[in-house]
Amino acid sequence: MPALIIFLVILLLALIFLLSAFEINIFRIMNLSIIDHNLKYDYVLRKKTLLYRYLPYQIRKKFIRRVKNFIDNHDFEGHEGLAVTDEMRILVSAAAVHLTLGLSDYEMRDFRRIFIYPDVYYSGYSKTINRGETNSHGIITLTWRFVEEGFDDQSDKKNLGYHEFAHALLLQHSGGMLNDRNFDLGYEQFCYMIREEHLAHRVEEAGFIRDYAFTNIMEFFAVSAECFLESPEVMKEKSPELFSAMMHMLRQDPIKREYGLSFIDFSFWDPE
Repeated sequence: MPALIIFLVILLLALIFLLSAFEINIFRIMNLSIIDHNLKYDYVLRKKTLLYRYLPYQIRKKFIRRVKNFIDNHDFEGHEGLAVTDEMRILVSAAAVHLTLGLSDYEMRDFRRIFIYPDVYYSGYSKTINRGETNSHGIITLTWRFVEEGFDDQSDKKNLGYHEFAHALLLQHSGGMLNDRNFDLGYEQFCYMIREEHLAHRVEEAGFIRDYAFTNIMEFFAVSAECFLESPEVMKEKSPELFSAMMHMLRQDPIKREYGLSFIDFSFWDPE
């Protein structure tokens, strides 16, 4: 009997040891899986986006988390034979996340479908040849060639992803579906400056953003967003008023790399 008890104790101890070792291994495997998954995002973002490389560590974690969430909540559809890859999903999502990194409401819930063409395409919606398009039916259309070019040259103030997601952001706001009071007040200020202070005319005279911006207020906002994110120093030098307006709307300062800013009191601005 004593021998049996000793044997059972040894067996129990061995079982506890094995289970403990197994749990540790499973834990390590799970952790490595999470790390490897993050490394894929980190690799693409470091390779393709200049902004991401210089973000503080905690902001990079937030960036990756938002990119993952954006991918999970959107349908990416390739057209004209284009097979959508993980890199495409990550880079397209990164454009949306960069634009909205300062906002709490960043998911663009009204625009769940993202069509990606290899190159320029004919739009049945606008009846034109396009590089990109955002329509009120909840579809954002992009061309991969110009998405890539936008990230390849990050100083030319042109980025198709920023541009189309800026349209989507404004459409969500106008439809009352953007839950961010700072953006609401910032856009009110933006419109006042255009209407009463001739901001667009002064920006046009300064000559630092392309002429397409002056087509209408939607394009002015979208082109300004491209410049604000790619060449913020230029915008701040040439038009401090526009830089301030974009900073207040998007709640970020890309020069100081500060995000989630709050200007809810707007004490500096009194349209009366």
